[in-house]
Amino acid sequence: MARARPVLVGLLAVVLGLLPAHAQPGDASHKQDCFFRDDFQNWRSPDPATVYIRVRPDHYYRLDLAGQCRRLQSPGAHLINSSRGKSTICSPLDWDLRVTEQTGEAPEQCAVRSMTRLNPAEVDAIPKGFKP
Repeated sequence: MARARPVLVGLLAVVLGLLPAHAQPGDASHKQDCFFRDDFQNWRSPDPATVYIRVRPDHYYRLDLAGQCRRLQSPGAHLINSSRGKSTICSPLDWDLRVTEQTGEAPEQCAVRSMTRLNPAEVDAIPKGFKP
């Protein structure tokens, strides 16, 4: 058992190192919470890899995408978030984002890498014209 302990400690260190920065224990700078899909109200995208969303009247999040979603920059872009059975969004894995420009075309898949709830100062720092 004495040999297993250093292995377990090392494994725990590796697992904690893989957690996203906003999920590190003791990090209270960004509150991660859940919301109902129906509370999602509006969105804006300043670039093909970032989406700002508004939830309820006063909660804002930044979604950092795993890649570029070029259609987000289209004037006629429509954001689609398909449900995977549950009605809450708590993490990037709960998003199934797709973007389309016209009815009837195949939507572009946009994988969410991270989801960060913004504090008031960060909301104020959203580029002009991109606050949802």
